Amino acid sequence: MSKIKKVEERINYNVYTMFSKDEGMYQVIGGVYATVSGVEDQFFEHQVDEVEITYCINDKKVKYDGFKALYEQLYGIGSFQIARYGWEEEFVNEYHKTTPYADIAYKTSQK
Repeated sequence: MSKIKKVEERINYNVYTMFSKDEGMYQVIGGVYATVSGVEDQFFEHQVDEVEITYCINDKKVKYDGFKALYEQLYGIGSFQIARYGWEEEFVNEYHKTTPYADIAYKTSQK
């Protein structure tokens, strides 16, 4: 009978990180869902699976449709979608900056 030898071990974590951004009159809460993979704890790769955004006014959660309508009344039609994409990008960047798992590819691209 032959001996079994361990060749490689891959590690995967599901990570959820919540951020809050105070915009004065309102707050934007971003939840970043990511999958972190590593090989024998030597490096990690991150795949952001989803960014979930909620909105608060005076620290009270408000409905998505109501907030979108209010935002577009204040800043114009189409402005909400542009802002939403910007917030998503900010939350993803903050996730990469603050994650406790070393992300070699991201840190190299930011230099």
